[in-house]
Amino acid sequence: MDNKALAYDRISDTWEDFISSYDTDRRIEVLVDDFLGEKKITGKKCLDAGCGLGYFSKAILGYKPAALSANDLSPNLVKRLSEKYPVVHCFVADILKLPETLLEKTFDVVVCSDVIEHTSDPMQAVKKLTKAVAVGGLLSISVPNRRWLWLLRLAQTLGIRKNYQGWENWVYPRDFRVWIEQEGFEILRTEGIHTIPFKIFPKKPLRFLDQKLRNSNYQYSLNLAILARKK
Repeated sequence: MDNKALAYDRISDTWEDFISSYDTDRRIEVLVDDFLGEKKITGKKCLDAGCGLGYFSKAILGYKPAALSANDLSPNLVKRLSEKYPVVHCFVADILKLPETLLEKTFDVVVCSDVIEHTSDPMQAVKKLTKAVAVGGLLSISVPNRRWLWLLRLAQTLGIRKNYQGWENWVYPRDFRVWIEQEGFEILRTEGIHTIPFKIFPKKPLRFLDQKLRNSNYQYSLNLAILARKK
């Protein structure tokens, strides 16, 4: 397997020390709480695609799905999640090979936050994810905006971002929408997360700004979020 693909497996024991809880909480708030919530999760079969440290699985469980599955490419992360939440069906799977792993199994709701950019081909990752969604089902997904890639490169140059050495294939706003629509999905909502970089400014005004501009900030925010339904 590609060495870059397993970047998170190598840092699985220390990754939690480097992430921003503000960033994670905001993505959960948008993708799980706002886009989905009780009405769209309770009693549904759900998949947390690219489960990482399990924060999204925890949030989804809070809405009492009929069943929750979670996958990640990292065996260490999958093992940790299965031990923490035995009720979750956890399995190791590459998103780029997800349909083959699932053997045509589909879900009412698929959540995938900031995962596809860590693959060698984010467009193909979207295509594979859409196959895991049942007809009439929902895809709630986010990815970093390629218009801000220069900021990541600056952070890497300055040594601020040195823990992760994997793929960083960020996506343009229009491409993200088109890829999902091409797979037979109707876009229900688009929203930007982090209208301006969250590491630089105080969090309270940042969240206020996100809330104020949520209906118009998709194109230029740091993270792109989409809710779509499979036709």
